[in-house]
Amino acid sequence: MGKALDATGLIGMIALAGIMVRNSILLVDFARNKIAMGMPVREAVLRASKTRMRPILLTALAVILGESVLCLDPLLQGLGYALVFGGLVSTSLTLGIVPVAYYQLETLRVSKRTLSVRQQPPTDF
Repeated sequence: MGKALDATGLIGMIALAGIMVRNSILLVDFARNKIAMGMPVREAVLRASKTRMRPILLTALAVILGESVLCLDPLLQGLGYALVFGGLVSTSLTLGIVPVAYYQLETLRVSKRTLSVRQQPPTDF
């Protein structure tokens, strides 16, 4: 946008991190609860993504539309740009990268656990 990152932009990035990290945590927590109830990892991640997509999009839309007015203010323009464009990027990461990364890490963890259980020698008492 041709604007240097200033103090208000940094404040916007901090505020945005709080909002969007919370969305990612809620998405992963939802999937973990489903896995703990016995649901397969793939289905749990898909269900968590489907269930949490609407609240995540509504939160992002509220931030983007609510803070877009700041893009017109010369003093708070950095804050507006950080919140609007950061909201777009972080929402796409939350809905795209977080579920895929969690699925990959969870399947890797489950496969390591089952592999280590199989390799243990039987104990005779």
